[in-house]
Parts: sequence; C-alpha cells; structure tokens
Amino acid sequence: MPSRLFLLWTGDNDLSPQRMRAIKSLRRHNTELDVVFITAENLNDVVVQGHPLHPAYEKLSYVHRSDYLRAYLMHHHGGVYSDIKDMREPWKPLIDRANRDHTMWACGLIPPDSRDLSPAFGALGSDQRTHYTRMLDQRAFGFKPGSSWTDAWLSEVERRLSYFDRLLDEKRPQQPWGLNAEYPIPWTALLAQVMAPLSLKYSNHALIDPDRAFVMHLDGHR
Repeated sequence: MPSRLFLLWTGDNDLSPQRMRAIKSLRRHNTELDVVFITAENLNDVVVQGHPLHPAYEKLSYVHRSDYLRAYLMHHHGGVYSDIKDMREPWKPLIDRANRDHTMWACGLIPPDSRDLSPAFGALGSDQRTHYTRMLDQRAFGFKPGSSWTDAWLSEVERRLSYFDRLLDEKRPQQPWGLNAEYPIPWTALLAQVMAPLSLKYSNHALIDPDRAFVMHLDGHR
C-alpha cells in the first residue's frame, strides 16, 4: 500500500472554508504521505494508460464522479482515500501495519452506524447491519492496488456506468449533488451498493482501526 493520500474535488465549484481547513489538517497530520489533491485540472495525471475513465464520467454528478474515482484510484494506484473532512490520526502507522501482513488488502475505520452503509434488503442487508463493525467506512480507507477486492469493485461500478450512460445523455444532473428527479442514478448506486457488500465479503482482508474517526465539530458534523 503506497504512502499516498488522495483527496478529490471533482467539480468547478469553490471549496468552502471548512473544506479548506480540513485539507490543511489532513496535510498537517500526514506529513509522511504524498498528499495528492485531484481536481479537474490534474485528473489526467492519474488516468492509467490502457484504462481510460469511463465515457460516462463527465455526465455524472460531482458526487458520483468521486464515488467512481475512489474505485479507480484504489485499484490502479492504491494508497489512502479520504473525504475532505477533519481527521487527525495519521495514516502512515496503519499503512505500515497493513504492509507487514500480506493477507491485509485494505485498512480503514469503522462506520459510525450500519445505516451509513445503505444496507441491502433480505439476508444481505441483515448481515450488513449485524456485522457493520467488520466493514470499512466508505468515507476514508486505504487499499493495496490490484487486489481481487478492488478489481470486483471497479468492474461493478463501470458495469453500472455502462447501463446508465445512454440515459445520462438526456438526463444530466443538477450539480453538485444530482438530486433532480430526472437524474437516473440513485444516490448510493455507485458507492454504498457496491462497496458495502464487497467490504463484508472481504472483511477478513481489512485491517480496521476502531479508534480512528473524523473529528466532530461544534455544529455536530464530522
């Protein structure tokens, strides 16, 4: 797992002051990592020869672009991804622990609640709710590149993008969230619905730090 931290800002909207403070905090607490802030201007720097971004990418909401890029970056490059939120525990010790164990493909933190995983229906949903403390929080995680886990993750997200691609030609999102009724991609379709079941399936290959968490601010948000 490379000593690298990816941060994403996929649109042309301005960063809020809170996000800018979070970037500074993440940099300050991860001086041993190569912190890579990906924007529209430098996105091509991480596109892999022979595996271009899916043709639907530019049609997606900014949030769904981020959901897709998490899978793309973790499979092809590896390292850590984090939402742009304040977390003060450095990632390097957890990366080093994962790298000392060849059975560990991923690392991260526990979701605050099973509802954050958007559990499925039926037996799968029951298992997700019961065993969520064994699963990765989708807001921040690290992966070794090229594992069976990341391959299945990226393949399924790109399969879904191929399904939605033609629909997106006429039903574009209202940025950044894509919450307009005609936008065809459900909110959780490209991240939680894919990553949560895989996180459960491969939970024996994830090193989870129970003490790691985003900082809770006075406004009640992490």
